[in-house]
Amino acid sequence: MKHILYPLIVICIISSCSQPQKKLQKKRTTKSAITVMRSNDCFGCHSIEDYTGVPSYRMIAERYENDYQTISDLTEKVLQGGGGKWGNAQMIKHPLLKPKDARNIVKWVLSLDADSVTSALKPQNTTVYEDTLHPYIIDIFENDQKIFSGSMDEINLAGNEHIKPNHRIIIRGTISVTQRGKHFFYLRKSGTGKMNKGGSMVISDRPDDNEIMLELDPGKYPFEIEYTAKSDSDTLSLFWLPEGKDYYEVMR
Repeated sequence: MKHILYPLIVICIISSCSQPQKKLQKKRTTKSAITVMRSNDCFGCHSIEDYTGVPSYRMIAERYENDYQTISDLTEKVLQGGGGKWGNAQMIKHPLLKPKDARNIVKWVLSLDADSVTSALKPQNTTVYEDTLHPYIIDIFENDQKIFSGSMDEINLAGNEHIKPNHRIIIRGTISVTQRGKHFFYLRKSGTGKMNKGGSMVISDRPDDNEIMLELDPGKYPFEIEYTAKSDSDTLSLFWLPEGKDYYEVMR
């Protein structure tokens, strides 16, 4: 009897070990919606926040209800293409996109209007230290004279006591990239501001230019934000969406 049970036990052990491996393999091959979007042409037409002649994904999220029928209708629009909903803008067909991936993309787009996502983009008044020991250095000028120098742990200012009308603000820091790919940056500004990376302008001071997608390799990239305040209640924030993340988060 023992000789019969032994092979049965071995078979059970082998099958029980192999089953979790199958689950792990399935999990590894499942791609998030934004990963699929990065590898297709989605961000060649649409931006996440900025209107670029076609609606941003946030504009779409704010316009449509996040329900089963809407998801089904927009999934069909992604796959089959069409227009008529946003003026002359036309959605091209995506015949090679899997319906499951298209549906997940639509779900991600509509989720941009969720409270949990929008709350992360609300400007907050971060602490500005009167030293240069923190990651982001801030210099404030009045009539071309430096009147303050300090540092911050994150770039997220809202009605800060140091910001007054017509003050020119320069913030310097480093972007640390650990994963190669498409990284998004969103400069939320109520005054006039621009962003340079490595000496080259990537976001201009135009009111409608607030977002950029950059192909970056692992490494450290110096950047600078130059901003002119309009009022005591100005807001200035830098958000980024690196590879491996699904939503914008404040630069810290």
